[in-house]
Amino acid sequence: MSQTPMSQDGPPPHEIDRHPPQGPARASATGHGGHRLSDLIADIAAEAEAAGGSTTLGAFVERLGDRAFAALLFICGMLNVIALGIPGISTILGAPMMVAAVQVMIGRDSLWLPKVIARRPIANPELAKLCARVRPWILRAERFLQPRFEIFAAGAAERIIGGLCLLLSALIFLPIPLGNALPGLAIALYALAILERDGVFALLGLVVTAISLVVVSGVVYAIGMAAVLFIRYALNL
Repeated sequence: MSQTPMSQDGPPPHEIDRHPPQGPARASATGHGGHRLSDLIADIAAEAEAAGGSTTLGAFVERLGDRAFAALLFICGMLNVIALGIPGISTILGAPMMVAAVQVMIGRDSLWLPKVIARRPIANPELAKLCARVRPWILRAERFLQPRFEIFAAGAAERIIGGLCLLLSALIFLPIPLGNALPGLAIALYALAILERDGVFALLGLVVTAISLVVVSGVVYAIGMAAVLFIRYALNL
């Protein structure tokens, strides 16, 4: 494709991965030609910083190639962890995560984005900063990632992971205090699991998912009880 991925015109909102690997499994962390995801993120950051102007979310995802599912879920998940407390962050990141999670759940080999999401503009300087923030986390994870216990991260398990990511994305989307960080971390762990077919990271994601559900349920229960007590107090007046 002659058009640079950091140009202002985004790709058509069709299948982002034009040449997916055979079968439901995604590409490994090393990707094609031995390049790791962290190297690809560094390249994208350099291109964005040099280009200036803006790009689109669709163009960014297209640049990720056959690692688009895992990379998009990881980046959005980790940003919910490290950007905790920024107003509106869950709304911005929730929709792309839900779109990707649904497609992992149904076993698609290529990532499709609706026009409204694919054409969403991103300032290239901001994209470069975003890549710089998430790349250290990817580098740390790559030290431990390896194909193992694939029964928990590939095939039918990958579709289950997609369903769990969809559930967690919905939790992030809801305006629940402290409801972003743990679900975001779980999604990031699942993304690394399907990136390298690493069942250990899938199991870690499952543990964090359980903790997330307990914490979010506790927060919702506490808010509900507080509302009930307030109503009772108000009625007694």
